[in-house]
Amino acid sequence: MDSLASEGAGIDALGVSLLPTDGTSRSAPDAGRSLAAFILALAACSQPLEPAGESIASGRGMLVIVVDALRFDHTSLGAYDRDTTPRLKALAEGEGILFNNAWSVAPDLIPAHVSLLTGCDASVARRPNVLLSDGTLLSPLTTWFIPESVPRLAREFLAHGWRTAAFVDHAHISKRRGFEDGFREFVDVGGDRSDATRDVGLPGVTRRFYQWVSRLDQGEDWMAYIHWNDLEAMWTAPYTDDDLRADQEVTGFEPRPELDYLPAIGGHAPIFHALPPLRAPTPRRTLAQYEMRYDAAIRNRLDRNLDRLFDTLAMDGRWDRTSVLVVGSFGLGFGESGLLVDSGTYSDVDLHVPVLLRPAPELNLPTGTVQSALVSSVDLMPTLLDLMGLDIPSGVHGHSLLPLVRGEQQRVRDWAYASHGPFAPPGRPDSQVTAPRYGFAVIEEDRMYSIQWPGCGGIGALSSSWFGDSNSHRRETVEALKVFSEDPRPGNLNSGPVGKDGARLRDIGRAMHADLDRVREVLHPSAWNLEARGPEVLAELRKKGLIGDTP
Repeated sequence: MDSLASEGAGIDALGVSLLPTDGTSRSAPDAGRSLAAFILALAACSQPLEPAGESIASGRGMLVIVVDALRFDHTSLGAYDRDTTPRLKALAEGEGILFNNAWSVAPDLIPAHVSLLTGCDASVARRPNVLLSDGTLLSPLTTWFIPESVPRLAREFLAHGWRTAAFVDHAHISKRRGFEDGFREFVDVGGDRSDATRDVGLPGVTRRFYQWVSRLDQGEDWMAYIHWNDLEAMWTAPYTDDDLRADQEVTGFEPRPELDYLPAIGGHAPIFHALPPLRAPTPRRTLAQYEMRYDAAIRNRLDRNLDRLFDTLAMDGRWDRTSVLVVGSFGLGFGESGLLVDSGTYSDVDLHVPVLLRPAPELNLPTGTVQSALVSSVDLMPTLLDLMGLDIPSGVHGHSLLPLVRGEQQRVRDWAYASHGPFAPPGRPDSQVTAPRYGFAVIEEDRMYSIQWPGCGGIGALSSSWFGDSNSHRRETVEALKVFSEDPRPGNLNSGPVGKDGARLRDIGRAMHADLDRVREVLHPSAWNLEARGPEVLAELRKKGLIGDTP
């Protein structure tokens, strides 16, 4: 366990800040700071907030804030050369526990949120294809759906009398995919139809959350899941000259000379080494300006809005008894692994995410610390249940991180697993004509193995953008082994031969992938896969902790 202050040394704070960045407690902010924060909170929302006046709330709170496309190495929680998250850093140093070696289970929206809300690998929600006796392969009408038998974070809180609500910011995180289970209130992107403003992003989501929490009884325990998609959604809007100048003036950031070129623009299908067309509005910008826009948005949108939210909870008397988890769902690449202003690779730029836990003071946990042990996003759901003294249900794939925090264990896992990216062959391995093909990453504390199939779709733009020709590379893999202590640069384009170490991690990943495919068959039963749900299969998967008692 190291101090966060020493890890962040060398990162200079900006000379001018709208809000203080020290690590002092928010339980009793001074009057001037409270007034300023309240004014800013009002300005951030299209409608005024509804604080509960001078009354002091006594109920416990559990606030989960999930930010899409937030990569760890572009925050101030590590050693980044831009001070993008000074307020988040101050919270970590004063009241938080930073997990600086945390990895998402997927470089994509739906599977990343599945793991956070279930404590399971996202395979539990991916419906398998149906293989008929004549060899016909049928794809499901809806690829993603979380079955009722899968554990849920919100359901455990609800069962113990907590009020639960989710405020989501993307149409794919929806009721029709089973995300609402356990939430007494599930507010879709844009809010309810009765909401006159229907605003999206940080202002809308934050306003709807605060209107909800302000209406709760003072002694009522509550758990809320807030989803912010701003760092993904912002790319469709033009980045004008005025926007560019404003970002430079406010943040002091300057475009990097080594990224000062106009990237190519791809077609409608995703390809490597080119911008997705929907993320290339006019006027055209250099890759350096894209990166600066991203960092400025983290600073100006995310970091400041977090501080406003926390200050408003303090003014309403809720902060002292509220525990907060801030987590990135997945990252974003700027060419380090082949994708430009997009995500989908099994690399650190897409999978290494920030995880910051601020436990309520009454829980008496050591804070202002950094935990460097390996963490998977499946570990966060059981950690939050353990934090609040709730039982962890069977079938959860993750492990509580509290033994790390209390110094009872040095690690909770030896390796982490990630999959469900776009560059892997579709369908079930047992339906593939040749040897089974998988796409995944296996991460240990100092190294990462990945295998992808850029040519899995056959001849096309994606394959040619990687291999540089129009030949078929359907059965060719791209393997990489990155040792972080030897190559600290982001991405895996420069990774060398995988060797025996890579082969060892490949075997771990293949075995995990095969087990998870059997889990999918069990959790998504059909008349065509009865043999996959026999007693012996169920007993083996339960022994491995991959399913609960109900399937």
